[in-house]
Amino acid sequence: MFKRNIILSSIFCGLSQFSFAQTIPNSGFETWVQQGPGMVPTAWGTTPTSTKSTDAHGGSFAVQCKTDSFTDPMGNVKIMPGIIFLGKRGMGPNTPNLPGSPFNIRPDSFIGWFKYAPKGQDAFKVDVLFTKWNTTWNKQDTIGTAVYMGDAANNYTKFSMPIEYSSWATPDSVQISFGSGNPQNPELGSTLIIDDISFVTKPNASVKEQNNQFNVFPNPTNGIITINHNIAKTLDIYKLDGSRIKSYQIEGQENVQIDLSYLANGMYLISNNKNQHTTLIKQ
Repeated sequence: MFKRNIILSSIFCGLSQFSFAQTIPNSGFETWVQQGPGMVPTAWGTTPTSTKSTDAHGGSFAVQCKTDSFTDPMGNVKIMPGIIFLGKRGMGPNTPNLPGSPFNIRPDSFIGWFKYAPKGQDAFKVDVLFTKWNTTWNKQDTIGTAVYMGDAANNYTKFSMPIEYSSWATPDSVQISFGSGNPQNPELGSTLIIDDISFVTKPNASVKEQNNQFNVFPNPTNGIITINHNIAKTLDIYKLDGSRIKSYQIEGQENVQIDLSYLANGMYLISNNKNQHTTLIKQ
């Protein structure tokens, strides 16, 4: 449970405090289309071991992702999580190469329902990434992120992921992905079922609430980051599996600069002693 607690702050506060849920295409996985030899949920992409399930939380269908083995072109047998993802790319000459589905709202959290039967010490993974096309530099800027790694659940269980924003900009696209196992060490046979996902936004968030966020910039970064805060004493850098890489003492410093050029490219978690967390992309 440690890795799960460090990755997210639970916000099971009841939907009465939220004003609306931003629409996600085929969020209940009710519509499916034929693609090659199998079926895929409309608007989503999948790996071959992600399939339609009648074990639904609501409606008639859900999506099941299962970790399985495959043989690569070199004849090597590998194990890969079952994956489902939302996103598309613009291909026209005047279309930005958007690696996501069009989206222009800043939600507070991402919620849904899951069942999970892991093998060994496996954990399933959910990633959400909001981006905006930067016309000056012709690239996608990261606006917000959320990461969740979940444990076994025999019955449908609700997950809730707070969105951590690294920019005040409004996104233009979103990527969502679910994986049936830890991508660094997947276990053969781990099975995840997902249904009824949505974004929710808290109404009338005050400037004070927004200013209490744990801000890290630039994000993504290729080296030095600045952490804006006024309450924390310590800062920890974690891998997504929950293992701590390094700790820093930051008490008494309002804007802290830390050199992370020693990190390999990828996604990390930053946590302080006030139980605030944010995700960081090193590139």
